[in-house]
Amino acid sequence: MDISFDTCTGKISLTIGEEKTLKTYISGEKKQNIYLIKIFKSALKDFNIKLEDIKNYYFTVGPGSFTGIRSGISFLYGLTDKREVKLYPISTLEAIALSREGVSIVLLKQSEKYFYIAKYKVDKKITEILKPKIITKEEVENLKDENIIKLEDLKKPLSEIIFEKRKIIKEKKFPIKPVYVRNPYEI
Repeated sequence: MDISFDTCTGKISLTIGEEKTLKTYISGEKKQNIYLIKIFKSALKDFNIKLEDIKNYYFTVGPGSFTGIRSGISFLYGLTDKREVKLYPISTLEAIALSREGVSIVLLKQSEKYFYIAKYKVDKKITEILKPKIITKEEVENLKDENIIKLEDLKKPLSEIIFEKRKIIKEKKFPIKPVYVRNPYEI
């Protein structure tokens, strides 16, 4: 059994299942990180499984909500402590890129004035072309590339995209490091 979850963007999404059988849960609550455990327990109950049945964990590690990043990684550490499981962390920007094959620029809103940006090529693997950084809203408006993907353009929750493309995400061992992108404009 595999699970994927995203806690780094506006709402928590969690997808659980095997090959073709999957179910996605989304938190509609304002303080969504409080509800991660509740969503997870619902998933276990709906699939009639135990924690020990989940062997592969796919999850976002940022950039995004600072609290969301920390909550997600802490939740993961709590679930997997002293258990033989496989961990597949992915940056939020890479996860968004998985929604489309080929070369794409990924944008994720950081604040009213700033956006995270990165560029990836997705085929049988994911290749970083432009390292994640922060740009201004004005710089976003000047982008002329038709291959731009934004979080709000996605047709599915991020956890579901990760789940569907999980075979190309690389396994990593503890410690899991979050992805923080420093804003050069606020130094």
